[in-house]
Amino acid sequence: MKKSKTLPTIVASTGITQDFKDKLNEGHQVLINFAGGASTTYAYILEGGGADAAYADFKTKNCEQTTFEGYCGADNLITKAKNSESAAMKGAGGRTCSCGHTLESSAALYYVLGSGTSAQYVGERAVHEMCHVTQMSRGEYFPTWLVEGGAVHTECLLQKKLTWSTQTYEDCFRYGGGRAGVINNFRSYYASTYGSTNGLKKGETRPCDDFVGDGDSDATKTAGGAEAGHLFYDTGTVAIAYIINKAGITSQQFWQSDVLGKGFWNTIVPFAGHDLVTGYPGQCPEDEGWKKSLLAITKHATVAEFYAEFDAWAKTASVADVVAILETQSAIDTQTAGVFDLSTATEGTDHDPCASPLSAGSSLSGVVSAVVAAATVVLAVTGRA
Repeated sequence: MKKSKTLPTIVASTGITQDFKDKLNEGHQVLINFAGGASTTYAYILEGGGADAAYADFKTKNCEQTTFEGYCGADNLITKAKNSESAAMKGAGGRTCSCGHTLESSAALYYVLGSGTSAQYVGERAVHEMCHVTQMSRGEYFPTWLVEGGAVHTECLLQKKLTWSTQTYEDCFRYGGGRAGVINNFRSYYASTYGSTNGLKKGETRPCDDFVGDGDSDATKTAGGAEAGHLFYDTGTVAIAYIINKAGITSQQFWQSDVLGKGFWNTIVPFAGHDLVTGYPGQCPEDEGWKKSLLAITKHATVAEFYAEFDAWAKTASVADVVAILETQSAIDTQTAGVFDLSTATEGTDHDPCASPLSAGSSLSGVVSAVVAAATVVLAVTGRA
């Protein structure tokens, strides 16, 4: 995957109207304008309740893109669409092999419409899902709270950029974020026994089938009174706002700058030592990968120190406390007014997965594929990734 300003290629089932396509493009575009995108990316949008013939072109093109070692998952998605099971995700894309590793050669976004899904809703989800393309193109094995919280963060930053929306950055934190209120869900997590005890760190790894890593199963969270989504999506979003506020940087710097200590996403040199079978993001050393970039911003010696500070604040944070750390709408309007210069953007392929030391053990591009595969599994459970 290469950094790009090119919109995803839309592949639609026969009943999808132009309005849905236009709003899907708009959602993708506002994210690309702010954070950049990656090519080649396809966006598949499927009507709910269609006949088999409506999805024939999708199946052909999706299998052409995604078939790897003889498997194509198009039929599973067609079944969801025929049953009007609303869903949006970054899922399986194109894959190739290089130096013994799986590489993501193209990205795929999937939008399955329920019976009442509006074009505006699809456009809003497009900001979130396109963000995942940009994130994964950076080539690291990221914690789920940074991936999902990051995507919700861009929803809040860019919601007002959509032609049909007047929702402000603060209003998104109060009432939006795709889950009916980021702040309320964040506070609900820390009000639970599980959240108060375990904090943000348990948001690093989300269960995938029978793999838990250093996280906990969703059943364990539920038993402790916590909803998993409130950790990964909402608490992750607040954590990012907290980091930006503490560091005295802007959201624009966090997403765009390539200066260590100011930017995050464009300062990462991926850690290549993850074992993709038994590994998890927390195994990244403090002086490499996502941890190095995060700690350069927060100024903590270890990620554990950051978690401890954030958790202590979060346990007692009121709605007003969270609002107090948010940037003003005028600041957000200024930061999102232009188009990101991709000259300062990085991509996973800047770090050759076939060169020493990355060719040893698991490659960074294999990490990308593992995270993408995990996103597909997450969607099967949540309906949104």
